[in-house]
Amino acid sequence: MQKVTFHIRHNESGSHLDRVNDLLEANGEARAIFYASSQSGTDIVKASFACGARATPKASRTAR
Repeated sequence: MQKVTFHIRHNESGSHLDRVNDLLEANGEARAIFYASSQSGTDIVKASFACGARATPKASRTAR
């Protein structure tokens, strides 16, 4: 299994990440939860792999 590292590269709003599954699953997915703050700003999340590859994470929003 390929290890995936998630991190916030640019954080203007005070957001944070929780890692859920940092190993690439058979379906090609790994997961982290992004928590946006109530402040406005641009946040950039990066995902990188142990082999040096990078990916652009897909995000979805859930209201609470």
